[in-house]
Amino acid sequence: MKYLTFMLADQFCGIELSCVRELLGYMPFAPLNCDHPAIVGWFDLRGQAVRVLDMRLRFGLAVTRNDDTVMIVVDSAGQRVAMLVDSVVGLEKLPMLSEMTATQVRIDPRFAIGVASVQDRKLVLIDIGRAIVIPPPLPKAA
Repeated sequence: MKYLTFMLADQFCGIELSCVRELLGYMPFAPLNCDHPAIVGWFDLRGQAVRVLDMRLRFGLAVTRNDDTVMIVVDSAGQRVAMLVDSVVGLEKLPMLSEMTATQVRIDPRFAIGVASVQDRKLVLIDIGRAIVIPPPLPKAA
């Protein structure tokens, strides 16, 4: 299976290439008041409103954006989302995954499907379905 690889802080990550629709440079987006802090805004992509999900915020990492920041537009479970990541590294074809332990990576293991070794680096494979679906907020106490 092929994976698009990218960086978040110093963590090497990947997602299945089949869910990637396009790569965009960092584009301006409208801020969005959302109940989840990782949903930072939205923008119009050829007539379709696309939510912007900051993957650093989603995984509890410090937020930084620079000239290398990229938006990866993905589709999963009927949702289209633009994921903000630090940079895109490339493509990898990975035949074998190994189980992941929380001590191996900086990303919450609930969002990962496994780890692969690529050129002596640990590549965390992100479960895109879990990563981009934001649960609704809990009801407020009466």
